[in-house]
Amino acid sequence: LLIFASSVMYFVENEAHPETFASIPDAMWWGVVTLTTVGYGDIYPITPLGKFLGAILAFLGIGIFALPAGLIAAGFSEEVQRRKQEKMAANLEQSANYQSVKRLAEIEVGFEEKQRAIALHIESSSDLMKMCVQMAKQKLGSEFQNEQIMRDLAIHLYNEAVSKFEL
Repeated sequence: LLIFASSVMYFVENEAHPETFASIPDAMWWGVVTLTTVGYGDIYPITPLGKFLGAILAFLGIGIFALPAGLIAAGFSEEVQRRKQEKMAANLEQSANYQSVKRLAEIEVGFEEKQRAIALHIESSSDLMKMCVQMAKQKLGSEFQNEQIMRDLAIHLYNEAVSKFEL
C-alpha cells in the first residue's frame, strides 16, 4: 500500500510540487506519515487529486493501524479485568469458610476455641471487605478515595463481630 500510494502521489504531485515530491522515495516519507496517522505536515499534496488521494490514504491508515490497535487494547483490558475478578472470587472462596465459622460460633465451646472462631470470622469478613473495596474502586474510580467509606466498612466489620460473638 505504501509503495502504491507513494508512486501514485509522485505522479500526481511531481509537476505541481517538484521540490517536495521529487522522487518516489521522497513521496514514501509522505506515505509513511499519512498511513501511520502521524501527519507532521512537512510534506502535503496541493493539487485537488492529490488532496483527494491523501484523504483516502489517511482513512486507510486509520483503518489499518489505529482501529485494530484500539480494539486489541480494549479486548486485552477486558480480559485482564475478568481475570482479576476471577482471582478475587477464588481467593475469597479459599479464605476461611464463613458458614463453618458461623456454626463454630453457635456451638458452646471453650474460650480458646471461641477465639479461634472469632479470628476465622474476622479473616473471612476482612477478605470480603477487601473484595467490596476493590469492586467499589473499580466502579467508582477516583471518587472512591473517601476515608469515611473505609471507616464505615471497618466499623461495620467490628460491629458484626461483636454482635455475632457477643463480645
